[in-house]
Amino acid sequence: MLGVIVIFGNQKQTGDAIPTAVRDNLEVGVCFPTFTIDAAEAALGSGIRKDEPNDPSKLVDKETNVGVCVVTGVPGLGGRYDRVRVGDLDEDQLPGFIASTAHLRRDVIPAAAPTVVDVSTPAADESAGASVPLQKKTRRARKAS
Repeated sequence: MLGVIVIFGNQKQTGDAIPTAVRDNLEVGVCFPTFTIDAAEAALGSGIRKDEPNDPSKLVDKETNVGVCVVTGVPGLGGRYDRVRVGDLDEDQLPGFIASTAHLRRDVIPAAAPTVVDVSTPAADESAGASVPLQKKTRRARKAS
């Protein structure tokens, strides 16, 4: 399975640190507690100013808001914002957690293209490994000049 997850992050969010043209093309926005609404806007977009209950600058109480962040772009939210608590997992629990959730993944890339088997190779070579997709070699006829 192939996949790339790019996380843009920095210590001081501003429109200059992550340009708005880049931020607006990101699918999911995540913002942990910030001291200013400007920093939250740089991460989540201008709509967060209108969503007072989910304002990340109101999450600075570390006693009650440990691991809480505000997200947008998550399926089911319909472009709105919501609070999410990110759980804590000890390092020794990680292998068990990965094993218990491995069935939740899915392949998003369709099965590989059909393979072409080169019949001119001896059978002994086939035991060395699985068949490999080959590109057919074609010869072009030369034009008479």
